[in-house]
Parts: sequence; C-alpha cells; structure tokens
Amino acid sequence: MTNEITIKTLIENESIIEKGLNTFYDVGNALISIRDNKQYKEEYDTFECYCIERWGIKKAYAYRLMTASETTDNLSTIVDVLPENEGQAQQLSKVPPEEQAEVWTQTQDETGKEQPTAAEIKEVVERKQDGSFHISNKENDWYTPVEIIDSARKVMGSITLDPASSNMAQEVVCAEHYYTKENDGLEQDWFGSVWLNPPYSMPEIGLFINKLVNSSLDGSIVLTNNSSDTRWFHLLLEHSNLVCFTKGRISFTNPSMETMATRQGQAFFYSGENKDSFIQEFRKYGEILEVVS
Repeated sequence: MTNEITIKTLIENESIIEKGLNTFYDVGNALISIRDNKQYKEEYDTFECYCIERWGIKKAYAYRLMTASETTDNLSTIVDVLPENEGQAQQLSKVPPEEQAEVWTQTQDETGKEQPTAAEIKEVVERKQDGSFHISNKENDWYTPVEIIDSARKVMGSITLDPASSNMAQEVVCAEHYYTKENDGLEQDWFGSVWLNPPYSMPEIGLFINKLVNSSLDGSIVLTNNSSDTRWFHLLLEHSNLVCFTKGRISFTNPSMETMATRQGQAFFYSGENKDSFIQEFRKYGEILEVVS
C-alpha cells in the first residue's frame, strides 16, 4: 500500500468517525481499518494514543465498537435484520461467532421484536452460558394448554377458525376450519370466531396481527407474548375490547411434550360481544383490563 493511498484511506476513515460516530458499524469498521493498516503511525506511536488524542475515546471503547462491527459483519451473512446499536451487537459478541445468529434469532422469537434490547439479548446469552438455553425452532409447533383452549371455546361458543395451526394442534383446538404452514393462513380468508396463537417470530407475528385486524370477524381471542413495546401489540390493543395479562408464564409444549422456556408473560386479547363471559372465564389466568377507545 503506497503512502498516497494510505493517507487517502485514513482521510476517508476519519471522515466516517468525524460525522459524530454516526453508526457503530461504520465507525467500528473505520477503526479496524485504521488499526490493521497502521494508518495512525504517521502522527501517533500507538493505536491507543490515536484513539485518546484524536477522538477522546479510550482504547477499550474503541475495541467494543470494533467487536460490535465484526459481530454485525458475521450476522450479515446469515440473517436479514441486523442489530441497530452497539449494545445489542456487544452482547452477541459474548458467544462464539458460529452461535451469534442463533442467539439473535432466538431473542427475536422470544420477544416478538425485530430489534430486541441489549438487556433482552443478555438474558438469552446468560441462559446459553449456564446451559438453560432452549432453541425455539421455527420448524416446531408449540401448543397451547388444553385448559386455555377450553376457556376460549366457552367464551366464543365454538371456534370457527384457527388460522395458525397444525393437524396435531387440532386434536385439542377442534376448530371448524383451520390453516397450517402448508396452506398458509396469511393467504386465506378469515371468518367467524377466530382463535389465534400466532408464530412469535418476526416478521410473522406482525403479519398475522395485521391480517386479523383487517378481516371481518364475529369475534376473536388472541394469545401472544406481553410485548407492549411493539407496534403489533398496540395495533392488537386498538382492535380489542378486553385484554388479560397473565399471572406468570404459560407453559407451551411441542409434539415431544417438551416445555418451552418462555422468558416473559403472555396476554389474551378479546374482541367480541361476550365480554362478561370472557371476564368470568379468563380472570383465573390474570388481571383483565378494558380497552378504552
């Protein structure tokens, strides 16, 4: 590399940093380039001196930015939605590169968010490190306990449609009509009284909620994670009469009767005419609030 090219690249790199630490990813990449190509050498003895004297940041912080950038680079080859801040990527960097995408998508699935917080990622990372990490495999179905389905049926009279289901789930749900992964409920008409326990991964949960609120239904009961900081959660609230916030967490099971290690409580949303029936039946699961429009 010639001096002319080195100086030009240094100028370009510093321009990125000078824009106010615009994004952790761009800044981290610029710092990596400056460090690896020793572009700081002309004026500074060490990379640490360069960081402190040129930018007023300690070496440790510079390395956090670089590590976060490398983690994001690694994820970019595997996932579509990338972390949007350094804190998220920093938590992911605590697991080996080959496991980072797994932890990222697991946290998205559990929280129902495209952008889970650094604290939420940290919790999943810690579970992985202590051996209690449970993969929420999108290929597996997780079933609602039978007593909850019985409660929903009592309120609605009957379940006309379960649009996010499977053949095995219907042994308990017993809906008059149901859609599976194979015939894709998002592409079908929704009607009647709907029971919905949607996929909790993004973007699927948002798509199912949008479909629900845009369909002409006789009523619905929806079970989701309690993700009150998401757009889909508030959209669902706006189109509901009542919401029940569970006491504790629901234990979902898969075909092998393994229990999902949910990391947050759940919520039931009710839209329909039988509000008194919903209150009477679902109050045993948690506190019920009326939605004021």
